[in-house]
Amino acid sequence: MQPELQSRMTQAIRDAAGQATAVPSAVAGLNPPERLAIHVRNFRSSLTEALAAAFPATRRQTGEGFFAYVAAQFIAAAPPDDPIVALYGGGFADFLAVFPPLAAYPWLPDLARFEWALHSLSDALPPPAPGAPGEGGDARAEWSDSARLFGSDWAIDRLLDEDEAAPERMPTHLLVHAAADAVVSATLTPAAFAFLKAIQDGRPLSAAIGAALAHDGAFDAAATLRLALRRGCIAAFRPL
Repeated sequence: MQPELQSRMTQAIRDAAGQATAVPSAVAGLNPPERLAIHVRNFRSSLTEALAAAFPATRRQTGEGFFAYVAAQFIAAAPPDDPIVALYGGGFADFLAVFPPLAAYPWLPDLARFEWALHSLSDALPPPAPGAPGEGGDARAEWSDSARLFGSDWAIDRLLDEDEAAPERMPTHLLVHAAADAVVSATLTPAAFAFLKAIQDGRPLSAAIGAALAHDGAFDAAATLRLALRRGCIAAFRPL
């Protein structure tokens, strides 16, 4: 198939995936729309499977049937703009947050955000250890793409256990990062979370320490920075 024709067919399938019906518009030089509809249905099925793979705990909490319904609504509202199906789902948690039938489950979007953090790092590698920051002056730490910070008002991490039901309202602060052969998470204190969040936001180390001390006057910045380095959260230090 010619590249231009293949591109038009792919676009027709993606456009139709976001419509209420599965019949795409006619594309010159291609099969009738009814034949293309088969590809659209297969495409929708692949997207649903991709969402189920990325959000297994969310799927368990909603039930398989309702998850399929929510997935169909999300696909219709936000069809993919990337040809790699496995990358689909970045906006799913935000969609759940405004989906009226889930209003009674305010913790569910946070669960989906946490699962997306795990999923999006599945192919990431931790960066090489950076050199130590210079002495006698402030510096800015460059946050690594292989780490995510996650904060929630709910004990979301409990929901990864298949036996857990709705979580308690309990603040959760987690660091999610890629290790050598897995994606792992670590629980953080509010002070440590504030410190690392300030670094992630691009603030100088002095400002990050100040943010942490506001939570805990005995905060150990050096120990938390060493933790961040061991976990591959810091890609480099930039002197100011």
